[in-house]
Amino acid sequence: MEHHRQDKWRIITVDCILTPPTCQEAGVLGVLPGIIGTIQAAETIKIILEIGRSLLGKVLIYDALEMEFLEVRWKRDPGCPVCGDHPAITELFSYGLACPAPLP
Repeated sequence: MEHHRQDKWRIITVDCILTPPTCQEAGVLGVLPGIIGTIQAAETIKIILEIGRSLLGKVLIYDALEMEFLEVRWKRDPGCPVCGDHPAITELFSYGLACPAPLP
């Protein structure tokens, strides 16, 4: 199911906003994947059950250093290669395969 292309949801992707950084540029504070993953799980449940107020059409910015959240409305980019009107990227990509972490 390609729900990202259905007009009902108007989902935007990170590709609409910025070019993802390389693994060397990104850097991740250890707890952030858990925090963001929990938020994503809650959003998924709300969308599936059609309950609550979702973040569809918005970007949630989390500043872990200041412990602040900011919601920003964002319009879907019709030229986006993932969610645009004529997507060029139609399959999942594993960043883990592209950026393998060195073994200790």
